[in-house]
Amino acid sequence: MTFVLETAAHAERRGAKVLGRVTGYAYGNNGQHPTHIDAAAVRVTDLLKNLLARSGTDITDIGFVVGHGNGMPISDAAEIACMRKIFSAHTKPVPLISTKPIYGHTMGAASALNVAAAVLILAHGRTIPTANMDYASASSDMSFGSDAPLPGGKKAGIALSCGIGGHNSAITLEEYRRPP
Repeated sequence: MTFVLETAAHAERRGAKVLGRVTGYAYGNNGQHPTHIDAAAVRVTDLLKNLLARSGTDITDIGFVVGHGNGMPISDAAEIACMRKIFSAHTKPVPLISTKPIYGHTMGAASALNVAAAVLILAHGRTIPTANMDYASASSDMSFGSDAPLPGGKKAGIALSCGIGGHNSAITLEEYRRPP
């Protein structure tokens, strides 16, 4: 799967509806081990802090994170640890959403699906629930999405992808607002 980006001006010239805007991108590779999981989420946390600083996005602007969410306990625990480190007191209102319970793990296409899901969440102004999740046993200080409007009318989100061997990437996106 490939995700194609174009300028808003180009999309508008060809009559396409612009759904969102990429405001930042970050990539990291810890190269530590081919299958090692960073259980403490140190590298992913650093990646997201770098992304937010470079994009100029404040954590209070983020309405959701479409995460890696592969359902493996160690990976999920690492993502939750990252959310707590990044958002601290603001963790609960920022849903951590996974698309993998819907599509399965599509390997390299998972990143593109996360971006597509994030753009659609922004375009519709609503989060989505993480399907097939045991909400009763989930961390009480976390939100894992619902069919609800974005919290507080927020208009930005993060699409995060974590790959084997420590290949991690993240994109900040915003709702598209046509310039005056």
